[in-house]
Amino acid sequence: MRDDARYLTLSESGILGGVRKIAAYAAMAGEPDPLPWRHVTDGRQVALPRVVGRDLSFHMVRGPEDLAPGRWGILEPAGGEAVELEDLDLVLVPLLAFDYGCGRVGRGGGFYDRALAGVAGRPLGTRPGLVGIADGEDELPSVPRREWDVVLDMVATPERIHRR
Repeated sequence: MRDDARYLTLSESGILGGVRKIAAYAAMAGEPDPLPWRHVTDGRQVALPRVVGRDLSFHMVRGPEDLAPGRWGILEPAGGEAVELEDLDLVLVPLLAFDYGCGRVGRGGGFYDRALAGVAGRPLGTRPGLVGIADGEDELPSVPRREWDVVLDMVATPERIHRR
């Protein structure tokens, strides 16, 4: 139900307007699920990450039937066309906590920070929007940041959109 509320928050905010290619993720235990497929795929092409060594590559998928358990048992694309982040309109990013400035705490492996580093420094409008997916109780006044940590453009909770 909270995933439906989060989708409505995203939809009503206008963030999904004009989005044709979106990157999402298959949630691990304890992470909000961005993949109520009926919402995300609503006329959009969807890419999901695949772990390759210490990096992520993103691949187009049609639905759950294109996924298989990968490293750590996380569902990821079993095949599918590889896509560059620059070619996407929006990237949904998992997190465990976030702060008022849209800093995020992930699981500590740096996978998303490495994957997003090439696009994060560019102005919005010349790169995909970076949106964290969270539950409202994940918000903290501040989270630790290191020089390689990517700050998100916004974080979506079931209640509202937090913008930096």
